[in-house]
This record gives sequence, C-alpha cells and structure tokens, in this order.
Amino acid sequence: MLLTLRFEGKNTLMETYPRVEKCLKCSLCGPVCIVKYVECFSPTYTYVYDVFSAKEPIKNPSIWWCVACHKCQEICPYDVKPLEAILGLREAALENGFGTQPFVDLVESVLSTGVSFPITSFSTSLRAKLNLPPLEIVSVEDVKKIAEKTSLGKKLEKIRLKELEAK
Repeated sequence: MLLTLRFEGKNTLMETYPRVEKCLKCSLCGPVCIVKYVECFSPTYTYVYDVFSAKEPIKNPSIWWCVACHKCQEICPYDVKPLEAILGLREAALENGFGTQPFVDLVESVLSTGVSFPITSFSTSLRAKLNLPPLEIVSVEDVKKIAEKTSLGKKLEKIRLKELEAK
C-alpha cells in the first residue's frame, strides 16, 4: 500500500494512516520485534512507538531498521499493519531525499553486483554442507533496469545531495 504521506506538514502520518494512533497505545508488537534488541528500545518504548511518534517520521533513521518480518502485523489486535506504514514512510523518505548511509551502500551494492552481500567461498561451501542449492546470481543489467524504472537512482542522488548540503 502506498501512503500519501507528504513532507513539511501537508499531511501527517496520523492523517494519512489514522490506525497508527492505536500503535501508540498498545505495544503488543514490542516483544516480537527483532529491533527490540537495540539498546534504546524497551517494553514501554518500542520500535513502533519510536517510528510513529517521531515529529518527522520520514527523517527518523529508525525506519530503516525494520527487517520486514511481518511479526508486528501478525500479532496486532487492531489490524494497524505497522509494516505497511513503515514501508510507506521509507518510500516517502526516499522521495524527499532522506535515507541512511548503510541503506545507500546496500542499494549501491545490489546495483553494482546484483547481490546485497558478497558471495564468498565460505557461504558457498556452507550452503553445500547444509544441502542448499547454490545462490543464483542475477543479471546486474536486469537489476539496473528495475532501478531505472522505479527511479531508484534519482532517489539515491537526492539522498547524496542532502548529505552534501548538510556538510
């Protein structure tokens, strides 16, 4: 689901996704969230609370920590769908030139190599020991075509420009 979240106060997260307000009161997703292991979070200050209560959520670096495991959505008794909102925030962040350097590095790795991490002899031999098929290398050209059609390169450039302006 694409959020219509805009920046600079034209639409707030609550206006765009009103069910998010229930996330601020519930905290049931806190114990199942993998991000709970980051020191700043606790049972009373959850990852979801951090993301959704931020004054400018698309500038919050925490939005990039979510691993999209869907556990929050599975346990949510209010059908808030926190993951959809977080993914929407990420999209809005990219559209507005906000992102973290690790995210940019990851995307650039995928665009240049076709994978998000290097495939080493260790990972290849470990997969063989575990009777897993070898990793399939995708064509970098195919990945670049997808990035072009989604304007990913332009979005990364916005992030780089904002970083330069901040320095």
